[in-house]
Amino acid sequence: MKIADLPELYSYDILPKEDEEFEAGKTGITWLSKDNIYISVPYKDVEEVSLDDIKSKISTWELEYGTERKVLLLTIVHPKRQQNREVRKYLSTILPKYVQAQAIVSQSPLAKMIGNLFFKLSPQPYPFKFFSNPEEGILWLKKLSKS
Repeated sequence: MKIADLPELYSYDILPKEDEEFEAGKTGITWLSKDNIYISVPYKDVEEVSLDDIKSKISTWELEYGTERKVLLLTIVHPKRQQNREVRKYLSTILPKYVQAQAIVSQSPLAKMIGNLFFKLSPQPYPFKFFSNPEEGILWLKKLSKS
């Protein structure tokens, strides 16, 4: 499968390298980079992410990588995609099991403000930071992985 065969992505700022396999899901593409960074890019026209979508993704992760592997997470945020409270609550409990650190990429100042508020109200046991572009997020994650 090729990126060109998929629905339009929200962002083309970061794509899998030729030697990196990606998974095309209902809401976007994901892949594990050679640097152990799990990257998620949503489709441009995407619906709300359901709890079943997230649980399915976690099950696939566990089958593919096991339950003990921790990764650095780079998430591209779509400003129009919403996560309901149930999804946010589930993610706040399940992600610490698999995530060492999270870089969140958003072009929207409002999304960054809401995200920071969410993380203050639901603190995570791993570092996280918001960025305007994926390259800055990847550099930050790589620095954390070396320390």
